[in-house]
Amino acid sequence: MTKKILGLIFFCFLSLPAASAFIEGTEDLPQMDELLQIDDLSMSFDAPEGRILSFYQQSETLTQKQVEDFYRQTLPALGWTEVKKNTYERDMEQLNLTFEQNQNLLVVHIELKTNPS
Repeated sequence: MTKKILGLIFFCFLSLPAASAFIEGTEDLPQMDELLQIDDLSMSFDAPEGRILSFYQQSETLTQKQVEDFYRQTLPALGWTEVKKNTYERDMEQLNLTFEQNQNLLVVHIELKTNPS
């Protein structure tokens, strides 16, 4: 039984699109290889009521659709459910993706926050 579960987990991670690592400051939010984190704009806040993590990333080569497709494919394997376009929920947390295009630069804002009870 344990071998079957481990095999299933291994298979799930093999089927994920390529990600080099997780977003710095998180344990399980995948980072696309082509996205570069903008450290000066990113922040995290932890309190007894919950947390807020805010990450800004950029790419000169990716499109918004490619980023949306990446997260739409990878997040469900990590327990996230898409509740509306670019909004995901897991347990008591919500993850939002927003996008801004500045000439040839795509800026992605990833915000994770605890849902109010």
